[in-house]
Amino acid sequence: MLLGAVHHILRRGVQHPPATYFTGHEELHEARADALLTDFCRRHTGQIRRIISTRSVQTNEVNRCAVLVPAFAALQQQLDERPIRIVDVGASAGLNLLWDRYTYDYGEHRLSLPASDPDTVLTCEIKGATPPLSLDIAGFVQPVGIELSPVDITDPEATDWLVSLTWPEQTTRMRTLNSALALASRTPPTILAGRAEDHLADVVAQTPADQHLCLVFSWSIYQIFGSPGGRERLSDTLAELSQHRPLHEISIGHFGHATPPRMIMACRTREKSSVPNALTWALNSFLRSWDRGSAH
Repeated sequence: MLLGAVHHILRRGVQHPPATYFTGHEELHEARADALLTDFCRRHTGQIRRIISTRSVQTNEVNRCAVLVPAFAALQQQLDERPIRIVDVGASAGLNLLWDRYTYDYGEHRLSLPASDPDTVLTCEIKGATPPLSLDIAGFVQPVGIELSPVDITDPEATDWLVSLTWPEQTTRMRTLNSALALASRTPPTILAGRAEDHLADVVAQTPADQHLCLVFSWSIYQIFGSPGGRERLSDTLAELSQHRPLHEISIGHFGHATPPRMIMACRTREKSSVPNALTWALNSFLRSWDRGSAH
């Protein structure tokens, strides 16, 4: 929060020695960091206090879509012709709901969808087998997000703070985020504000039976369901909801201490819960290569 506030102030043109370091133009040596940061905070105490008392730490990592798209493709290939409704639980600004608006660069494989913006390119290196990348966009309908405190993409102050929470040296990430925000401002995603526990049952009940329903949790399980035990509480919640209709789950995160990120794909029905192990393993291999080169 503190460093985000410092970055936020510096991005607005305040002149102070840390500015060259926070814009990535120079490397800040540890010996000078303490003195410069202390001096900056003393000079801008009022601004920093106002920011940290009115804002919260909330990010929206757009590049996660580069991992979600193969999962969506794999899911579509497994299911019948009924359309799929994606529900992003913990959606932040809802930018990952616009996954069909981005262009994807997987090295030897470039994916452009019918509504892809050629200037918003998400890059991901594939190591090992190529994941599924073929999908019918028309088969995905009525995406919706659920977020306790959604980022208002029509509010310049809110989106500027979202950008300020990006590490300053990650200039490519900031450019991608700004590009995605520009797309979202023209076609805002639908987000339900409030607790996931308060909305999930309604979403399940209101989604037509002629649609598949897929709940996506992208590094959001423990923020929503708490830690430790968040994964178990989520499983209990989905087991209860699946008594009413089949549910598909795609979850990405660190499940357990000091573990690499994993993807879980599961189908839950009234009778059983199943995970396609071979497919999940293949996507996890792909995810590990993405994690080494991307920020959360």
